[in-house]
Amino acid sequence: MASKTGTLYVGLTSNIKKRVWEHKNHVVPGFSDRYKTDRLLYYETIGDSLSAIGREKQIKNWRREKKIKLVESVNPQWVDLAYDWYDQSKELRSARFARNDVLYTVNRLLIVDYFRILSHLRRWRS
Repeated sequence: MASKTGTLYVGLTSNIKKRVWEHKNHVVPGFSDRYKTDRLLYYETIGDSLSAIGREKQIKNWRREKKIKLVESVNPQWVDLAYDWYDQSKELRSARFARNDVLYTVNRLLIVDYFRILSHLRRWRS
């Protein structure tokens, strides 16, 4: 995910459409809400949780320039890949459903979207 100003966010989710919706609607307070990282620029589908976590850590350790090259290798114009995913009427719903769900339970998708891993994910790994 990225902001209009170029702030980058890297994170994991098991439900990409839900997580992108949360970014676009600023449901979860924290880094992505503060820096308005609401444009999906790149994502990878990874088959298992441990591989996804490893890939996320790998990308997070990269310098900004390398992350930009990764994004631009598939999306040189930095177009929001999720710009047409949602019906406007659905976006106006209460964000309560997103807060009630447990995030990051399976971690199958890797999203470059400027997200920091939640502390419970770190505890889950150890």
